[in-house]
Amino acid sequence: MRSPLFSLALLLVAAAPSHAAGLGLRWHSCVGGGGVANASFACDTNTGSDTLFASYQIPYDLSYMPTGYEAVIDVATAGETLSPWWSATCRGASMTFTERLPFPCFSPGGGAGVQTVTSFISPRGPNAMRFVFRSAIFNPPRMYAMYHEAEYGIVMLVLDHAKTVGPDACGGCSTPACIVLNSITIFGYSNFTYPILRLTTAGFGPESNSVTWQSGAGVQVGPAIGCPAATSTRRSAWGEVKALYR
Repeated sequence: MRSPLFSLALLLVAAAPSHAAGLGLRWHSCVGGGGVANASFACDTNTGSDTLFASYQIPYDLSYMPTGYEAVIDVATAGETLSPWWSATCRGASMTFTERLPFPCFSPGGGAGVQTVTSFISPRGPNAMRFVFRSAIFNPPRMYAMYHEAEYGIVMLVLDHAKTVGPDACGGCSTPACIVLNSITIFGYSNFTYPILRLTTAGFGPESNSVTWQSGAGVQVGPAIGCPAATSTRRSAWGEVKALYR
């Protein structure tokens, strides 16, 4: 008997449109679920939230389930320094990362992985923050396959609106931002050794691995202006798929 995860994977494969291998980043749902490229918020309340979905397609089928996953997400805001509203120091409790994605998005881990998130100011500039999400799956299903036609979710960021207004507010909610899913690395083992695949490019159409917040206007990091150039690791990486972690 096929496991529910296996059956769901087949369902998503059948429903997914054909795209090149690579990355996807959208607000409110994954690419196949109708996610959008910009999110706007009036910044007038501390209630509610926005959700950001990171996903990917692999370039070839896998007959097993890899057990280590890493996603690198960069955020840059307009201005010389990072907006406090996006800072882990001011609003770290308002940024929740999870691999338990709602339908129709599908994560191989299904929320069962042991997850860690680290964040730091990017070396590219004081107005850019980097988030590194990792998930290790220690008891994967024995019968499992991943298909290159499917869109797989890796992480969902729930961004709540706490500390937007009031005496303890973190300023800069209305400041435009650019967010880029820079890379996803898939490892053969849960201790993050033996990298199988590293994806660094948009996989669902041009710039499908980047989104904007409040339109994203005016974002600049160093000499790079606009989204996604302002937060991409290397502009020359567009159009590449790397099979090994170098």
